[in-house]
Amino acid sequence: FILQVFGGAGAIWGCSEALALRSTPRNEMQWRTVAMIVGTTFLIRWMFQTIIIPSSCCCLYFRRTNIPSFSIRAMTILQWLEVLIVRFILEVVGAVGAIWGCSEILRLRDNVNNAYDSTNNKTTTWRAISIAMGLIFLARWMRQLRTFGRSERDKEPKTVAKTQIGLARDTSCSEEIEEFDVGRSDLELTVATDIMESLAETASMEVSHETTMEIT
Repeated sequence: FILQVFGGAGAIWGCSEALALRSTPRNEMQWRTVAMIVGTTFLIRWMFQTIIIPSSCCCLYFRRTNIPSFSIRAMTILQWLEVLIVRFILEVVGAVGAIWGCSEILRLRDNVNNAYDSTNNKTTTWRAISIAMGLIFLARWMRQLRTFGRSERDKEPKTVAKTQIGLARDTSCSEEIEEFDVGRSDLELTVATDIMESLAETASMEVSHETTMEIT
């Protein structure tokens, strides 16, 4: 919760200051609003993952059941959003904000947000360090994105094949059920015919016996 919810809001707030995007009271209010919106969005995401549809049960469901193709596409879109947006905010923007905020907490720099103040060497140095760290994590995120894209491209034929196998199984099961119903109907008809023949034979035997008794 702290890393994903508070971390999302703090990443936007800290990175905006490190990049000198909120140097005026008006900009500060705007970026505060943006940070709160991002934090609320990540809170909703966290609630869906941990309370409404736990990720473990969701993964187990999508591994063991045959699901329609539209559900597979929806899950693929959610996974792409997770990699493109969520990881970018938490890992890239969050890295810049983490270095910038931690340097202020440890009093390694002054609480000054002025990108054009050349006299404050500590602030300028830590701003450069924060941006450099963000670039490193940006390269790492791009590598993860490329790896994820390759894995999804390789996984797509297997997913289509699994869907076709599931549909084939459903079709074969339906055909087997229909054959079973037809066979059961034939069996019931045969049993009913045998019972009718048995009753007819019993009736004819009784009539023959009564006729014999009368003659006697």
